[in-house]
Amino acid sequence: MLVQEVGKLDDKRYLMPEVFVKKESVDREAWDSSIYKTLVETHAKKVVDILGDKPFILALDECSELGLVQADSDPRYHMSSAALRRIIKAGEDLDIWYVFLDTNEHIIPPTGNSAPPSRLRHNYSPLPPFPYLEYDVMMEEMPIPETPNEALNFKSLQCFGRPYWHALPSKDALSSATPKLLGAETFKFNVKSDAQVFAVFSARLVIELGSSEASTKLAIKGLRSHMRILKSVTSHNSVITCAPSEPMLAVTAAVLLTRSDDIYKNALKRLVDEILLKENIIERGRLGELLARILLMMARDYALPMSSTSPLQREFVVNGISNPSVQVVRLDAYLQALLGENIALDSNALPDIQRHRQNLLSWAHSHFVNFTHFMQIQENIYELSPKFLKYCWCRGIALACAFGQPVFDILIVTYSGDLNEPFDLTKFGLVVIQVNLRAGAANRGPVGAVTCPPLKNKREAAWKPEHLVISMDVGATAPFDSSNLQKCNIGYQAASPPKPKTKATAARKSKGDAKTPTVSPKPKNKWQTYYIAQEPLRYFIEVSGHSAEQYPLIANTNLDEAFNMVPTLAASQFRSISESMDQSLHRLSFDDTVTTIRNLITVTSR
Repeated sequence: MLVQEVGKLDDKRYLMPEVFVKKESVDREAWDSSIYKTLVETHAKKVVDILGDKPFILALDECSELGLVQADSDPRYHMSSAALRRIIKAGEDLDIWYVFLDTNEHIIPPTGNSAPPSRLRHNYSPLPPFPYLEYDVMMEEMPIPETPNEALNFKSLQCFGRPYWHALPSKDALSSATPKLLGAETFKFNVKSDAQVFAVFSARLVIELGSSEASTKLAIKGLRSHMRILKSVTSHNSVITCAPSEPMLAVTAAVLLTRSDDIYKNALKRLVDEILLKENIIERGRLGELLARILLMMARDYALPMSSTSPLQREFVVNGISNPSVQVVRLDAYLQALLGENIALDSNALPDIQRHRQNLLSWAHSHFVNFTHFMQIQENIYELSPKFLKYCWCRGIALACAFGQPVFDILIVTYSGDLNEPFDLTKFGLVVIQVNLRAGAANRGPVGAVTCPPLKNKREAAWKPEHLVISMDVGATAPFDSSNLQKCNIGYQAASPPKPKTKATAARKSKGDAKTPTVSPKPKNKWQTYYIAQEPLRYFIEVSGHSAEQYPLIANTNLDEAFNMVPTLAASQFRSISESMDQSLHRLSFDDTVTTIRNLITVTSR
């Protein structure tokens, strides 16, 4: 199909396809080879010569655009995907790898043992989608922060996650990340867009999508337009994605949320009502822990000072565009944002409680919190190193522990030294959070056993850092005092290991005594590994309930109603009926097996 003879193509005239058109048929492979030799081969060989033995990878982005013809463009100037691949095939003798990149789910081929297309010869089969990419690749080039404040600079945070962030000047990081996270060429956060709201909260919270149709749709939208990452493909229209720890996206999401309290609460309402509850995008068993993380994240944001230039906005980023960095908050401000008047000094409180509150706030004032998002831990934590706590500070993460983690559920790193002085590893501390999702009266026993994981270096004995324990008893209904005024309890004591369950406590538990703390002795010493010979004194806070009375910052939000949707938090008026029914459905237990079987035989014989 040539006007000129094959082999006499002019590389200056290839943009004029009509010159090449002729009714005569020619050998397609010869045509492809001629096109390649004329337009590509010389330049490709130069690249190969320069690289030597090193392979060269050429990535072709937005490959789904190949062959698409815009309404206002000339169709003669658009190459199809098949035509491009044939040209590439003509140059297969060179060590060049061509990778087709895109975030459009429609280009994903089906997986499984499907028959190869008939056009593929020699029994070749198409390769499956290759989702792997290196992550945190720029950490090796990251200048090690010498002080805690240096770790808060964008220049340091841009070394985590995709290498794209490292390529940007710090002053342009937020302006570049915002449209990428929102999936639009705009800086305006649309709180009525499910895709944008989900993307913003996913950048900061650990939200594990379920397998529902709504989950798949959100995953695909996030993959295509909102910076989610593809982990694997299970079928033609089913993908597994994630929003991993990426500090620059987390900071961008925080800035979008904290532009005003109205934006924050409207976005949260959309997330809870339209996405989490209505669409059921996550497993209900994970809902309670996610809501607890939302509470803790809100407290971090609401502890920020208001911006001096914009009275409605909270100041998450400081130092302007010349040297932007994340704003830290003091731990006492964080606790006051989380608990409001429940943690404030009250002259009407009992003397012991008043003294503990005053001492706690004084102690917390010297500790700083800097986390911007949560990161999921895949394995149980039994001990940590001070260097790991420094890593958490530098990355700006709080730890969401693995499902089934003993003793605690969430860890927040604190620092009590001078932020402008070199790091002192002995100044790191922890806020240890236990989330109790069981319904019933306030479960006051286990908080005395909650402790932080021991810290240990290679050749040193384990020790405990300064730490605060918070027990979020969100399923509790009973107050901490008879006057129904005390919404949280504060104390100061060393942790002590829980006592193993005995037959007596097992019998009381089977009768629905929710006040009796019990811990299964199996697996053996499951909690014992978290204690050292001399447990230090630590402050603890117990919070009973999940309403705005306990957590004032959730007023005018729907988090209270969302907690009621957690399966383990059944309505109080049905709790006794539910427990009675549960006992009738599960009569067989190890303690009374013989009695149950004997009764069953007696009833049957009648």
